[in-house]
Amino acid sequence: MSSSTNSSNTHLLPRSNIFRPAQPTTLQRFRNPIVFFATWLYTHQPSLSPPSPPFPPSGKLKRRDSSIAHPLRVVCISDTHNTTPTVPRGDILVHAGDLSQNGTFEEVQRAVDWISSLPHEHKLVIAGNHDLILDDVFVADAPNRVFTTEDGRRKEDLKWGDVIYLEDSMATINVRDRNITVFGSPYTPKYGNWAFQYDPAKGGKPVAR
Repeated sequence: MSSSTNSSNTHLLPRSNIFRPAQPTTLQRFRNPIVFFATWLYTHQPSLSPPSPPFPPSGKLKRRDSSIAHPLRVVCISDTHNTTPTVPRGDILVHAGDLSQNGTFEEVQRAVDWISSLPHEHKLVIAGNHDLILDDVFVADAPNRVFTTEDGRRKEDLKWGDVIYLEDSMATINVRDRNITVFGSPYTPKYGNWAFQYDPAKGGKPVAR
């Protein structure tokens, strides 16, 4: 009696049913060769995408590969015109022109002091057409525009701190063993009477005021 009970409990479902259909034999599969070979090719096809390269275990990154886990973040701003907006954090800060509104010594120095106070490890500045005091040609032609005729209030008197100023020049900085070279130029095509302008029709030379 117990043997019969155990046998009935072993197979709760018949061997062939809608939930577990009986699998065809190899001979039955081969009777339709097209389906047989199509199934075989589908189940044995190679992967279309190359395997991903192995990634080093956590904590075992080589020094030169540290940038994989810690990508660089470059923050670019411009045209602040005497304002001090909230700036996102990052590794490198680039201010690409128009620190000031009227280009006076006092305005530019205040802007440089603000940028120098920001927490970014590297800070680079390129002048804009409003930053008159930084353009030697403009100052020589129109000193009354920038109010810089006296000692102590000229371009060479600006205190840049840890800010790197680029004027048709480049700088190489190092961030987590990665050398980054940045080139900066303030010149733009002539528009109105501002600093750092050139006439494209005259070979790109600075415009005389």
